[in-house]
Amino acid sequence: MPLHGAGGRPSKESEEYKDEILDQVHTKQWKQQEIVTWLADNKDLKINARTLQRRLKEWRSHQQDRTEDSEQLRNRIQYLFWLKAEGFQVTPRGLIRIRKELGFKRLEQSQEKREHMDEVVRRLIEQKLGKNVIQSYGRGQLVEHFRKLGHPVARDRLFAQYRTILPDAVDRRLRDVQRKRGEYVGPGPNLVWSVDGHDKLSEYGIEIYGGIDDHARYIPWLTVDVTNRTAISVLRGFLDCISVLGQQPRFVRSERGGETVLMAQAHLTLQQAYDPEMAFQERYMYGTSTSNQRIESWSAQLTKCLLEKWISFFGTLRGTGKYSKDVLADRVAILAIYFPTIRTEVTHFVDNWNTHTIRKQPHRPKSVQGKPYTLFYHPADGIRNYGLGLHEPTLTQLRRDVGDWDPDEYLPSFTLGWCNAFLRHRGFDPYSPPAIPPHECQSPWLDHYLALRTAVSNYEIEGHEPRLGLVPRPEGALQWAGPDPRPLEGVRELDFQGDGADEGFANWRQEVGNIL
Repeated sequence: MPLHGAGGRPSKESEEYKDEILDQVHTKQWKQQEIVTWLADNKDLKINARTLQRRLKEWRSHQQDRTEDSEQLRNRIQYLFWLKAEGFQVTPRGLIRIRKELGFKRLEQSQEKREHMDEVVRRLIEQKLGKNVIQSYGRGQLVEHFRKLGHPVARDRLFAQYRTILPDAVDRRLRDVQRKRGEYVGPGPNLVWSVDGHDKLSEYGIEIYGGIDDHARYIPWLTVDVTNRTAISVLRGFLDCISVLGQQPRFVRSERGGETVLMAQAHLTLQQAYDPEMAFQERYMYGTSTSNQRIESWSAQLTKCLLEKWISFFGTLRGTGKYSKDVLADRVAILAIYFPTIRTEVTHFVDNWNTHTIRKQPHRPKSVQGKPYTLFYHPADGIRNYGLGLHEPTLTQLRRDVGDWDPDEYLPSFTLGWCNAFLRHRGFDPYSPPAIPPHECQSPWLDHYLALRTAVSNYEIEGHEPRLGLVPRPEGALQWAGPDPRPLEGVRELDFQGDGADEGFANWRQEVGNIL
């Protein structure tokens, strides 16, 4: 068989092996020189690499690739558009290099490769189950979680394996009855932030508090803190958040509670820096927790997808006499072992939430769709951002007043160091805990908890110094706001029920329109 060089006429005999050659290129990802060698050794066809390259180019020019338009594709294109709009630049070659460094490989289509990928996915899921993280996750949350960890697994493949491993969790989600909710939709980001606390873990010293934008359903900030620091934690989280954003919401809505007083006063103080005559009731709303629709709905998702397992486990500890909020050793041990994990899990859940896709809802035509991150930072044409600018000197003063409190502290430094040393001596690192064996999923790291609980109790009984303890309640943060609570007394009460807006809320919306 003659050898055809770069200047010769390409052998038409290569057409006979077109399908096999393309299979080597696309499925097995062979290099061109490997294909040339394979043709010579197995097909007695001798062509050089340049000739093969021309033939491949010819074949590809006859293939008409068709774009499969879908909502998912449009979301990805939109996301890439906003990345570029924010200043991220990457060349095609740079994208390929980074993709390979991150381990993002092309999809494998052969049966053998599919079976191998299924096995890899099963192992990934089992590893995460060992961390007690993904129980009760839905399809979209699973995909976002694994992609953030660098595993670009196809959604259907991932959920199929998840269903095989955790059929009860999937069935429980299917049986879950959703509440009937109203159709209130904020007209744009930063008009209203709804804030509230998740107190189902407060019995165990853990408080979760955060806010959600009523339009985008984006979570701009969330704090996981110890219960006796909640008011300071809420204020610090709010101030840190708006400082990063460079703007504050026009209105805030919350339950009437002691943990919101500092934040409420700060919100008013910042707006009065531009308009001293601004009345508190013009920028703040109080309502019952159950009527705060947006944040209540999100809190229900947080409980169902993440916190339910901890609520159940801690409840078992309390019910069996292994935990009491009145016993120092119990409170110290539960914070030392479980607090870092819960804070990390909640943070990851928020990240996944902010990048998940809100699907179109046929029975709620006014609801927005898209990713909360995009809806918040890049609203569609015609959607206004209602955020207000910040008076930097006032913000600096407010942040200075709470700057002495460490938002990451959950145990005093000596107590935390003592507990960590004890746990690491046992081979347990609370910041990188070991996988939970399947038979211990309902009682994670119980042996370590009981051992630390006993050790703390013995330390106290024997009277060692320094004493072990909890983070003290902060004092003095109200000196900038003044002790007079009367500015808060004029705040209106709203009752926005789940089945639609009541008269009070409708009146408020009319007033908002007049203000805007």
